[in-house]
Amino acid sequence: WDEPAFRHTFEISAEVPGDWQTVSNAAQKSAVKLPDGYQQVSFEKTPSMPMYLAFFGGGKFDVLSDTFKSPLDGSEMPLRWFTPPGRSSWATFAMEWTKVAMDYYYNYTGIALPFKKFDTVAANDSYNNKPNTGFGGMENWGAIFEFADSVLTKPGDTPTLYSVTVVTHEVAHQWFGDLVTLDWWDNVWLNESFARWFERRTTIKFHPEYYSFSDYVLDKHTVIVADLKDTAVPVQRNLNDAGSFGFISPSIFVYNKGSHVLETVQNYIGEEAMQKGLQIYLKDYAFGNVTPSRLWSSLEKATDKKVSEIGDSLIRQTGIPLLTVDAQCAGNSTYVNITQESFPNQNVYPASTWTIPVTLAYGDAMEQRKTFVMSNNSTQVELPGCTAVLAGPTGQDYYVSNYSAQSWSALLAKAQSFASNKPLLLNIERDAFRLLSVGRITQAQYDQIKGVLNLPATLLAKTQVSEQKMAAVATGAEKEEYPHALRFQGGLKLRENLKR
Repeated sequence: WDEPAFRHTFEISAEVPGDWQTVSNAAQKSAVKLPDGYQQVSFEKTPSMPMYLAFFGGGKFDVLSDTFKSPLDGSEMPLRWFTPPGRSSWATFAMEWTKVAMDYYYNYTGIALPFKKFDTVAANDSYNNKPNTGFGGMENWGAIFEFADSVLTKPGDTPTLYSVTVVTHEVAHQWFGDLVTLDWWDNVWLNESFARWFERRTTIKFHPEYYSFSDYVLDKHTVIVADLKDTAVPVQRNLNDAGSFGFISPSIFVYNKGSHVLETVQNYIGEEAMQKGLQIYLKDYAFGNVTPSRLWSSLEKATDKKVSEIGDSLIRQTGIPLLTVDAQCAGNSTYVNITQESFPNQNVYPASTWTIPVTLAYGDAMEQRKTFVMSNNSTQVELPGCTAVLAGPTGQDYYVSNYSAQSWSALLAKAQSFASNKPLLLNIERDAFRLLSVGRITQAQYDQIKGVLNLPATLLAKTQVSEQKMAAVATGAEKEEYPHALRFQGGLKLRENLKR
């Protein structure tokens, strides 16, 4: 059954021309010459997996070979990159990056891949010149498929950001999507949001010259732009049409917004608990299927904090919360009144309230933290001393923060305390820009905020260009270029039987 809830083992064999290289999920066990110049190749049995991850490829490939040494037990696994003829040297960077990414995921998950080898196939046509394909890569278990012009780098050239992120994205899927698999396509974000989240984390860690936490803040705000439009859909969608191919589009929600939900959850429970919870998740459901409730439950086993209501409120609703902070000093305490509402939007089914973790930074150097969960439209928090207050000090939580006039003034007076934190400064400025666009602050207020934060003009220009592009993507005026973003441009027609 070609549905993700059904897992199978595969023993693949094929007759192919005798001069072809072949590759599949499992290791090749034999190649028998046939009298007509063909050969019969056979592969070992695969682990249990859904049918959409099965893969067989053949052709006149060149092969770049290397070895990966497991950080868990020191064992070695053959690695291969299959490339178009004459291009094996073009896979040198991709091979090294594959090893770095695998080492990171082995250490993070504590789980080795269940294969004797690990392959990546780089074919020589992509969506740039084959408009009916329309994706960057596919995470077939043990035999990743990617497009050569997306991931291969000509010797002497500099690898592109896309070539970096596609490789680590598909490697992340070997655990998140392949080892544990969504139970139905409405949960596809459990594959894609994790791959996007880890793709960002590994790139920031190992290749910050390509991607930084400031870029991640920028990405969050491009998501917000799309999430406020009438074309916004929840990360977790209800798919009632058995013939629907819309489960993955618009991909900015399935991929990007979901990754920011994961970042918000991690900011709440902490990196150590997040890693421990995900290890529980992978071990409990290895070679099986997962749902959001199984993810939340696994994370809750690693911490004393509740996650399910937070996660569900963020993935099942469109739009973004707007928090307004009013901090008043009385005696030797600061009383912080916070209200929650939906940021003004064009959503078809607008939300009004979320359950969200809120972290406040305060103190003389803004170094102290207070974290709580807000599920009502208003709440009050008491902090020691008379202090300025900042909501969301990482700049990565999925909400927009506004302040009363007095609280804005007190916060900006402390700007030097976090002047070195460029991602946070960028998020404050972007929040203010959002607020200006809907009339919640004046142009004079925004100019003051921008002036105090003193962000480089080049960075501000970059943010506006990126947000404009994402707004065009969200409305369909511009095409997406994300891995797996299926663009059915040809003769595909939706099923006419509306009852189905």
